[in-house]
Amino acid sequence: MRMCGCLTIVAIVMFGAGAAASAAEPAPAYQHLKSLEKIVGDWRTVYEIDGQETEGELHCKWAPGKYCLTWTAEIRAKDGGKPLSRGSAVIAWDPAEKRVRETSVMSDGTLATAYLSEQDGKLLIDRSGVMADGTRFTTRPVGAFAGDRINFTGNELVADDGKVLRTFKPGFFQRIEKPKRPKR
Repeated sequence: MRMCGCLTIVAIVMFGAGAAASAAEPAPAYQHLKSLEKIVGDWRTVYEIDGQETEGELHCKWAPGKYCLTWTAEIRAKDGGKPLSRGSAVIAWDPAEKRVRETSVMSDGTLATAYLSEQDGKLLIDRSGVMADGTRFTTRPVGAFAGDRINFTGNELVADDGKVLRTFKPGFFQRIEKPKRPKR
């Protein structure tokens, strides 16, 4: 649940519709997803949720054939490392809506759908979902790309009745380099 306001960064699962792309060339959907290439990799996340400082990691990669992106994340309390949430998502091209969609699920049972777009170097996320207790919500974080960093504006998770469910202070994702394995 706590990850929902951030990135959230992700989409529709394709079930074999159309011809499969060969392993050597990207799938047709790649043309709509290639602007998200810059989010592929490993990221350290830092932000504050409802007054609690958090940190975590997000790992984003292409599926074979580049027909979609997948991410996994874990968020911990900064003061002691207590795990707060884990999540996974898929980002894909939605041919009916003609836009990029993320579908995510969190360890607390929260499900969300987000539409992602890029405008003037900013990642715009329009997310809605349902929490484990059935409460519907929306949130609209904005990320600004700055080299190996994505700075996110503060935002709120808002219920359908207008009640603020959660507040996110501005935070960031910082790309981290994984140590390379020695060749055997």
